[in-house]
Amino acid sequence: MYSHLEITSSDVNEDAIDLTVLNAQHNDVKIKIIHSDGFEAIDSSFDWIVFNPPIRIGKSKLYELYQEALTHLNPRGTLWMVIRKDKGAESTMKYLASLGHHVKKVTQDRGFWILSCSSH
Repeated sequence: MYSHLEITSSDVNEDAIDLTVLNAQHNDVKIKIIHSDGFEAIDSSFDWIVFNPPIRIGKSKLYELYQEALTHLNPRGTLWMVIRKDKGAESTMKYLASLGHHVKKVTQDRGFWILSCSSH
């Protein structure tokens, strides 16, 4: 059904990578997995980047990570995030909008917001 998709996953945490491998095997999903702190080991660009931002790294590092993610999007690509409202969802929306991007809250549930960010 989705055999035309190319999926890349990355994480700095080895345990998260191991769980990603197991999850991909369990669901029979072909995936490229990269050990990377942010985007340092990633040289590709993507149509979608989907992530749960590491809020605890602090606002300045987090905003750097958002900028890196945006530079790894293909033209007309979209950045998707899940963020708790009380952990900075609104400030993330304001920051990304200040960079000239179209940002919207797609949905919310129990304090978690799904945000999309694109340049179109």
